[in-house]
Amino acid sequence: MGKRIVAPGYGARIRQARRYLALLLERDITQREIADAVGVSQPTIGRWQNELPGKKPGPGVFTELAAFFRVSRDWLERNEGPMVPLEDAAAGETTARVRAVTAEEKERADEEEQRKRRRRRKG
Repeated sequence: MGKRIVAPGYGARIRQARRYLALLLERDITQREIADAVGVSQPTIGRWQNELPGKKPGPGVFTELAAFFRVSRDWLERNEGPMVPLEDAAAGETTARVRAVTAEEKERADEEEQRKRRRRRKG
């Protein structure tokens, strides 16, 4: 198998995927969240989004980014196929289901923020 080529415009697709996930979750997605999810620094995410010179994301990173954003890896990396994986569309993921997941994520994030505040007050 030959070397996989990253299609130009991957930065725009990363930005588009970020907006897509923000719409699903009904909240902003920070570069820090993306960076933490894929194990890179926040400035690296900024460089990738703007396609600045330097190292491009590797195949493994595109897999992690696609999973984080809930989009197709082929679309994200090479601009091939649909943005949302067909199997996800076929599964019929509804807005209500996404909102239920969003509510759980928000609740967990709120609880974590409360724990951090308590630790800061103690410290």
